[in-house]
Amino acid sequence: MYKLYCLPAFLFTVQLLFAQQTKTITQEITVITDNDNYDLGFTDRYYSNGFIIQYNKVATKKAAATDKKILRFEAAHKVYNPFVNNRSVEHVLNNMDRPYAGWLYASAGITRISNKQNILLYGAAVGIMGPGALGKQIQNGWHKIIGIYTTYGWEYQLHNEVGLNFAAEYYHSLIKADEGKNISLHTVVKGTLGNTFTNTSAGVLLKTGWLNKENETGYWSGNLGASSKTFKRNEFIFFLEPVLQYQAYNATVQGALFKKDKGPFTTGIQSIVFQTKTGIMVTGNRFGFRWYYTFRTREGSMMKKGEQWGSIGATIRF
Repeated sequence: MYKLYCLPAFLFTVQLLFAQQTKTITQEITVITDNDNYDLGFTDRYYSNGFIIQYNKVATKKAAATDKKILRFEAAHKVYNPFVNNRSVEHVLNNMDRPYAGWLYASAGITRISNKQNILLYGAAVGIMGPGALGKQIQNGWHKIIGIYTTYGWEYQLHNEVGLNFAAEYYHSLIKADEGKNISLHTVVKGTLGNTFTNTSAGVLLKTGWLNKENETGYWSGNLGASSKTFKRNEFIFFLEPVLQYQAYNATVQGALFKKDKGPFTTGIQSIVFQTKTGIMVTGNRFGFRWYYTFRTREGSMMKKGEQWGSIGATIRF
């Protein structure tokens, strides 16, 4: 834990070593790990863990462009468990409130940042849900490496299905982070359409701290395309994003959309779900660090309670 607290300071120290460089930075790689243990709950339940690798590249040519386009690519693996999973198979089956599921996917998309500091993100993801996603092997293999319990009941996971999902998000600026203001506020509208997830959400995004403009902030990768001479300052961002979501379909709960035999255990969904994400981001010209906490109310009709997890990420730009 001590090492984790020191990471932002380390990144800023390394950042200073590159402060005199003038090379335009156009690309970045971010690694993010999600886990419900990061909130100190020490559990493996519901959305249990995820591993995400992102690659972003600026597509606009001008170094100080006000209208900016960022190309986004992502590969990820996510694991979902029932509430009880570390006893016998019989005990898990008697208490199962959510299906076991793995979701392995790759996605590509675009982020557009307008000169009015509005942000539009859109893209598509393709992947596989079910045994082909290797959820059992990855979760129990990792547990074996770190010497903790085996999760029981993976043989009752949802059946395989290839997933194709299209998603878009729009952030409309109400308060702009410019002219010395260290606060920004956006309304948020999101939507996903596919055979794995279909939903729509609305909410707000509040950011405060040491902020750059949206087309220069590391929060959206807006600092890509700016040289160290034009880049204004390092950032420390606190953010809060509460949204209300309407779920039409969630294959990780309901099973494969286009298969009659969806798996040995499925449940219905909660149509209305509330989710809030809050955390911090430390970002500079070369490096970035993020930590955030997510709480989500029950997305499955049989789930005993809501779910929560923490996320830790690090970024290098070049």
